[in-house]
Amino acid sequence: MTSAAGATAANIMQQRRQRPPRRRGKKGGAGGGSRDMSAVHASSFSPSSSSAPSSTPLSSSSSSTAVAGETYRPHKVPLITLTEETPTWFECGRHTPGRDDTLLSVASGSGGSAGGGAGSSNSSGRMRRNTPDVVRKYRTLGEKIYQHEVALSKQQSQSGGGSGGSGRRDEAWVESTMRRGTLKDRIAAMSVVISSHPVHKLYALDMLLNMVGINVDKFGNATAAAGRPNDRVSQLASEALQDLWVNTLLPPRRKLVGLDGRPLLEQYEHSSSSSSAAAAADNNTTNTSNSKKRTLSPRVLLLWRYEEHLKARYSAYVDLYLSRSLTETTLEL
Repeated sequence: MTSAAGATAANIMQQRRQRPPRRRGKKGGAGGGSRDMSAVHASSFSPSSSSAPSSTPLSSSSSSTAVAGETYRPHKVPLITLTEETPTWFECGRHTPGRDDTLLSVASGSGGSAGGGAGSSNSSGRMRRNTPDVVRKYRTLGEKIYQHEVALSKQQSQSGGGSGGSGRRDEAWVESTMRRGTLKDRIAAMSVVISSHPVHKLYALDMLLNMVGINVDKFGNATAAAGRPNDRVSQLASEALQDLWVNTLLPPRRKLVGLDGRPLLEQYEHSSSSSSAAAAADNNTTNTSNSKKRTLSPRVLLLWRYEEHLKARYSAYVDLYLSRSLTETTLEL
């Protein structure tokens, strides 16, 4: 590398320090305050009708709470945009009803922290668990929406996206540094990319995971690498990963949740009239809370699918790298 390349790490880290400060907001949720950008450009859909995206463009009059049609319509602009109001992925869509709903929160009647929770399924807090087929259906559709989102972001980046020629050149330079810079410069560039684009450039996180001996395939499955990673490489990459997990990727006040932990069957599928009647008879009540399925925002399903990707990678980091490192340290002692 030339002397100019030696300064890349300092330049990258300076760019990272100049990022807008993160605003976590008040504990307990996202009520009140000004409206964020996550309430714009969303539509609702019913995946039970069809899991194949339609070629019909997204209507400009659709919103995250209004029914825009019986099938998902591919969006034309990215649904996830980090701003000063929503500087992290887990704050995106925080005002959208059902954004943080889980099986536990809906069963207890507390809803998600995003507000708009549907409450418990009946007076005894009974909750219909998701079946494997339901989880598989939403995972497939969520992946389609996520991949479409990534493609839109890439297209926007290549076309400039309002950043101008200098912005495109800077981005291309960072991408090049990730692959052809010195070790420290490559790691610093990967950290900048995943910090700036945690949803749209997940491949940068996969590159760091690969440095600590974890391979992630195109389906998001993480496995241990065949050979032992270089100690110096894995140590530097692990330090960067720990910083990213704590300061960028992990929500500060909750665990990561997969699609199997979301109220998919309870909230977004047609309920059986016989099962609803039986539940009402058992509780001597008239159960109407699930007589009609709700609609799910594509932005919410996209974020849920992305969170599932993130959960798989974090679990692999803990199980395949940290546990191995702790075992080796213990043996040395």
